[in-house]
Amino acid sequence: MTTTPDTITQFNARTFCIGNSGFGLSSEVSLTVFKPFFVDLVLPYSVIQGETLTLKALVFNYLPQCIKVQVTLLQSLFTIQNCFNCQYTKCICADESVSFNWKITANKIGFLPLTVRAEAVDSTVTCGSKAVYVPPNGNLDILQKQLLVKPQGIKKEITQNTFLCLKGYQRELTYKHLDGSYSAFGENDGEGSTWLTTFVIKCFYQAKKYVFIDEKVLQQAVQWLTTSQNPNGCFKSRGKLFHTLMKGGVEDDLSLSAYITAALLEIGSLKEDINLASALSCLRANVTGSTNAYTLALLAYTFTLANDIKTRQVLLDRLYSLAASSEMDLYWPYTLRSSESNGLVSASIELSAYVLLALVSSPTLNPNELTNASRIVSWLSKQQNPYGGFSSTQVKMLNCRQLSYLVSFSLLGSCLEIQESNFCNFTSFGTHLEPQC
Repeated sequence: MTTTPDTITQFNARTFCIGNSGFGLSSEVSLTVFKPFFVDLVLPYSVIQGETLTLKALVFNYLPQCIKVQVTLLQSLFTIQNCFNCQYTKCICADESVSFNWKITANKIGFLPLTVRAEAVDSTVTCGSKAVYVPPNGNLDILQKQLLVKPQGIKKEITQNTFLCLKGYQRELTYKHLDGSYSAFGENDGEGSTWLTTFVIKCFYQAKKYVFIDEKVLQQAVQWLTTSQNPNGCFKSRGKLFHTLMKGGVEDDLSLSAYITAALLEIGSLKEDINLASALSCLRANVTGSTNAYTLALLAYTFTLANDIKTRQVLLDRLYSLAASSEMDLYWPYTLRSSESNGLVSASIELSAYVLLALVSSPTLNPNELTNASRIVSWLSKQQNPYGGFSSTQVKMLNCRQLSYLVSFSLLGSCLEIQESNFCNFTSFGTHLEPQC
């Protein structure tokens, strides 16, 4: 008897025997270790003593049925703030994930133990129209992690080198499929994710100037993306992405196609390339029919990279009509409906950053565009957190990129009050490669 490891994976084994009559080898057998559901904690690397942070637990459901999960954060060396509207028993249907949040304050210096308990419970209340299912085995998952709590007021030096980038690159490759695509759990997923593969391509390409990136790895990922292209040139969504807030406003095939096409243009694909030309043709055919502000911003950035000035201007004019503005600021209000937070989540920063990229990625800016870019920067700089960063990986990368464009315009660069070192200080986290170079 043996106990299977606490992980989701597949084990392959075979045995052999030796006797007087010779040597025998059995056929290979497989054992899949599986959890009906599991919980994970989203943690920063460290916090400061007395700092209050939002602790997020994500519960993933691999079952084909709906379950009701009760999540409990066990008390430790921290203080939990009361939350009157928070729910800690929620429905999770097939292949979905749900988040649970607590606001905690770290009281003591050192490693803070965090233990979260998720249990599938029975209920007569349905999940929508579906009955609640309780798995006969594996209906409880307990996770323990540690969070480093640092003291205040100690001077520290931070040095960064290519080894950090190399470590992030090597870690990201563990999520690679044999066909070149990427997904949240690598080969444990049925197929790669179209969005996540594109995101990895963008990260690897931007990291090339700091660390060795195998060109074959990039080309294999790009080749896989072309297998997801429809006859009309646009791309279809494949694979699962549990943490859907990562992809921001990329919610349909048109916005996904614009996101992929922009990535192909960023890495230097030629417009004469048949796949890229077909993608641009499909996007161009859908410009007039799109009313979604996020999609319009993505399209404007894409056609800026493609040097299609006429289509770019049509899209920018439509975006200006949807903007909110004050004397100093210009931005685009936009919200997403998120199953992870059970409500609406703002994507205004990301949308506004794409409009800014569409402006500053052009070889030349006229005075009006320069003024509008400056007003967008003014608004974006006010959305930074106290550490100089933003809410998500995607938003950090967007704002870091448009900052690098902006500093090339001395007139606009002179009026920026953004700390570049904080603005672009990415770290390696989860399944995302965020270069620290």
